[in-house]
Order: sequence, then C-alpha cells, then structure tokens
Amino acid sequence: YTAKRKPLRTFNQINQRLTLAKEHEHWLDEWNNFIWSDEAHFEVLNRKKGTYIRRLKSKINQSFNFIPRVQGGGGCVSVWRCISGGARGLLVVYNVR
Repeated sequence: YTAKRKPLRTFNQINQRLTLAKEHEHWLDEWNNFIWSDEAHFEVLNRKKGTYIRRLKSKINQSFNFIPRVQGGGGCVSVWRCISGGARGLLVVYNVR
C-alpha cells in the first residue's frame, strides 16, 4: 500500500471553510447561481507514481510483471469541465508541455 495524499490545510483555512459552510448550510436554489469548475492531469505512460505488483520470486522475468515505458515520457493530457445548476459545460481536453 502507499499512503494517501491530501492537501495541507492550515488551522485558519479549516476555520474559514467551516464558517463558510455554516453560513450557507440552508441554501438550496442559490447554488444554481454559481459555476463550479475543475481540472485534472493524467500521465499516459511512465507514470511518476510507482506501480506496485505482487509476484513470486520465481516469476521475476514473466512478461506480466513489466510495465511498458517509452523514452522521453509518454506524454500527458489535461481535462477541464464546469457545471452550474444542473447544466454541464463541454469537456475540454488539452495537452500540457
């Protein structure tokens, strides 16, 4: 197993988020006036995070124990999308180099 990762939050940031949540806990239709967006980045090959496998010592050179990789990296792709009040924006796919 590997350890999970999460953003580091300061005590002040935690209190600000909690205050915002308490101020808006009774909102229903008001959230439809906001646009929410997010983006994600994916590595195609040569992932920076290691891939863990389980194998017997006697099976060290079996083909299913290898992860393919290419020289110069396999590239990465990024995606972005927004939503608002039940409406969804287009999924935007772009390359980052």
